[in-house]
Amino acid sequence: MDNSPASLFHAGITAISKLTDGKINLVLNANTTPSRILTDCSGVDISYFSGPHPTGNVGVHIHHLDPINKGEIVWFINLQDITAIGRLFLEGIYKPQRIVALTGSEVINPQYYVMLSGSTVNSIAKENVRSGNLRFISGNVLTGKKIDPGGYLGYYDSQVTVIPEGDYFEFFGWASPGIAKYSFSLTFFSNLFPVKSYSLDTNLHGGERAFVITGQYEKVFPMDIYPMQLCKAILAGDKFMCGD
Repeated sequence: MDNSPASLFHAGITAISKLTDGKINLVLNANTTPSRILTDCSGVDISYFSGPHPTGNVGVHIHHLDPINKGEIVWFINLQDITAIGRLFLEGIYKPQRIVALTGSEVINPQYYVMLSGSTVNSIAKENVRSGNLRFISGNVLTGKKIDPGGYLGYYDSQVTVIPEGDYFEFFGWASPGIAKYSFSLTFFSNLFPVKSYSLDTNLHGGERAFVITGQYEKVFPMDIYPMQLCKAILAGDKFMCGD
């Protein structure tokens, strides 16, 4: 029996194709050269995406490839789980094994690990993170979920991030020149003396305050909608505008 990665992946695609009469969209990164295991797969429509976050989010892919209407359902699955499904049908063994990246400024040696979905992150982070008050995240810093140091990898996650916890008070932080701070809008003095890397933490740099519309969303938003107007409608409770 051929249990190569290509066979496992193709068997997984065949299995999930039995669950739907619709198309199976295979989404790949346009900035890399994909493996022939993916490009030679039959029964799928291949699409390529590139750009800044959130271009990699599945909701963006659905929006551009086949937007859903009220009452419709779209299922999504990642490549590693397709391989696990293929193994189930070829070998009769369900093994939700995945490659997980241990990342973050507080990781001593960032690297990849092979582990089972739902495993404790302590098995890969122990003795490989710096001391101090740290934030462990199952996933990435933008969409991941906060977990305890002895917590578990989320089912859909293939990344563990460790960054400093920002539980400190910064006196007059809003008025400081920001000599060593990162600034997306380039308003701090650090823009004049850039450094190669910043150790970003979870500090909000202030409490709840006014939501200022700056026009930054439009620069990175990958959908054909108006993010500023949508945010205003959400804040105002305009359910008609939000599509409720």
